[in-house]
Amino acid sequence: MSNFINSIAIIQPKEAMDKICKMIGDMTESEYGKETKTIVETFYMEEELKKPYNNGETEYPITEEGVKHGWLYDNVGTKWITVGVDDNIRIESPSYIPDGFLIKLYSLCINEFENVSLTCKWYDEGTTICGTTFIKDGIYVEDETYLEGDEISDSNYNVTGDEEVDDVKEWLLSQINKNSSIKEGDIESMDEGSLRETFEWWKNENKWDTITDIHDDMFSNCEETIETKGSEFFVAKVKKIANVKYDMIKDCYPFK
Repeated sequence: MSNFINSIAIIQPKEAMDKICKMIGDMTESEYGKETKTIVETFYMEEELKKPYNNGETEYPITEEGVKHGWLYDNVGTKWITVGVDDNIRIESPSYIPDGFLIKLYSLCINEFENVSLTCKWYDEGTTICGTTFIKDGIYVEDETYLEGDEISDSNYNVTGDEEVDDVKEWLLSQINKNSSIKEGDIESMDEGSLRETFEWWKNENKWDTITDIHDDMFSNCEETIETKGSEFFVAKVKKIANVKYDMIKDCYPFK
């Protein structure tokens, strides 16, 4: 997986979302590179910090420099993390989604609110992979997929500017339908610069429409997986992490 995973998380009900957003908003401002330490000190309790980690290491994981990677992998799921809030909870992490942190957010809400769920949709910086996590009824479900992008016809194809102009024109014409604002005649009359500009614009829209559709399909599968207790749909990861209310299962994370 590429560096930098961009994750967007939403928690239901709204009161649970508000609680987590307030915790994020109340965090002390961090120096660059110290954001992970601030997040750990905000969201994790001393008993979690004092548990053995990394197959038995017991040294206190928080230092002046930051947080030991072994503890982070065992509790957060990745070696660093940043969080912020706009309309949703925005998370950035390297290489992997912070699945342990998502479980922590869920655990902070289930003893206070009814029918808590957490949805997280993510993609990597190169948009070569995307995925969805859904947590509800004490079950963690995750799915992901790689996005094809080698051929000009692939929805995830990255425009280079070196494409043969005839191939660009052929692809644009293949996208025209009765609802298109640009018609075949418009494409035929475009000069090379306009063709390439339109190609890049349409390709970018096509890519994000595809990722949105994939996220929606994955969420439906994750939702069905929880409803059927994992018996109906094949997804990348399913694990019971808590009783339906109040009680997280001991050692529910990390995943083995």
